[in-house]
Amino acid sequence: MSNYYDLDDILCENTKLPCIFQHTVPGLGYLEGNHDTDVSEGSSIDLPFWLAEMLAISNFVDIEFPNALSLRVRNALKACPQNVDLRTFSTHYYLFAEKILSLISDNELVDILMETFKSRICLIADHAHNPHSGSIEGIEFLRNLDDTECMFFRIGHDSAKSMRNWLEKSKIH
Repeated sequence: MSNYYDLDDILCENTKLPCIFQHTVPGLGYLEGNHDTDVSEGSSIDLPFWLAEMLAISNFVDIEFPNALSLRVRNALKACPQNVDLRTFSTHYYLFAEKILSLISDNELVDILMETFKSRICLIADHAHNPHSGSIEGIEFLRNLDDTECMFFRIGHDSAKSMRNWLEKSKIH
């Protein structure tokens, strides 16, 4: 956990990942939801990131890419990143991807995520500076943003609002 007191980090690290055990591990059978006392080699179990990370570093498990970073999602992000609802995969999509990429090296995924963010941030800035973003299209757009993108939207919206207020005040004087 990079920041012990960061609630977003805590929530992100509770996201489950598919993991395959490389060894038989005694006493962890309850993770599979059965009454066995051991987890056998080759078992596939969804584990929270914080546990999967520790077990992967200790070479007890191999982490597989979750659905949020699957080939289907990557292709959708390459085709039209603005239309992908990142929030359905994770409210902390970029943070989650960053954490996974700290364990699994995938340069193509890094490039896809960077291009996705650059493409979406322009649209976010446009919506943030548009005073009529309360339209149905604007509301639907906001529902698809992950928390990082929502933060940038709020910053952009607040700065545009402050700028408009400042300009209005300067007209009066």
